[in-house]
Amino acid sequence: MSHLVLAKSVSRHRKLRTATFPVQIRIGKFFTMFSLALAIGVIGFFYLAKFTDVNTKGYQLKKLEIEHESLVSNRERNSVGIAKEKSLSSVREAAINLNMVAVKQVSYLQQDSAVAQGSVVLLGQLN
Repeated sequence: MSHLVLAKSVSRHRKLRTATFPVQIRIGKFFTMFSLALAIGVIGFFYLAKFTDVNTKGYQLKKLEIEHESLVSNRERNSVGIAKEKSLSSVREAAINLNMVAVKQVSYLQQDSAVAQGSVVLLGQLN
């Protein structure tokens, strides 16, 4: 029979390994302040660039809205002018101004006439 005897002994704990770097970097107050000022300057520059870009787009948008409103009003004026010119009274006035006369006799083409029975000539094909 074998027995296991545990004696009081110094227990060994594993030590945590820590990494050591051969080069140590020391950062002074001057470098820290310079880096902070540089970072603030770069962020400020990009902020101002974006702010300027947004404002420029706003001015362009306002200009285009004004142009759109003027084009819409011109279109409405043109539509009113076209409707006025197409009215029957305008057409009668134009006929009088152009010295047109009323038709006294209307002649219609008959089917048996040479013009009505003539062959059809297609563009590019002459018979």
